[in-house]
Amino acid sequence: MDDVWAVDGPLFSHIKSLTPAAIDLELRTSLVLPSAQLLFIHALAQRLRSHKDFEAVQALLAVFLRPYGEIVVGEGDDGKGRTALEDLLEVQRAEAGRVMRMVTASLGTLNFVRETL
Repeated sequence: MDDVWAVDGPLFSHIKSLTPAAIDLELRTSLVLPSAQLLFIHALAQRLRSHKDFEAVQALLAVFLRPYGEIVVGEGDDGKGRTALEDLLEVQRAEAGRVMRMVTASLGTLNFVRETL
């Protein structure tokens, strides 16, 4: 994969520097080609696999799917878009479970600290 799409590449550094409106505009203008859309989906999945920016990936995915969701799923590209989204969903579920376990553990620790003080 190109360095731009790498987990710690310039893509996520650039996205983090933008306002929400600028992110929306950037995604709508930069991801016109189906190949760019697939790369973006893969980049989001890779970001989740690296256990980074769970909430940011969820927000980016919501912004991305608004204009491109039906196009990616319905694209006549031998199901590549649907397959990429299914892979992202699987990674997203696994990462959501991991985040929930961390939250539960943190709440348990917080409760323990509260009761001992």
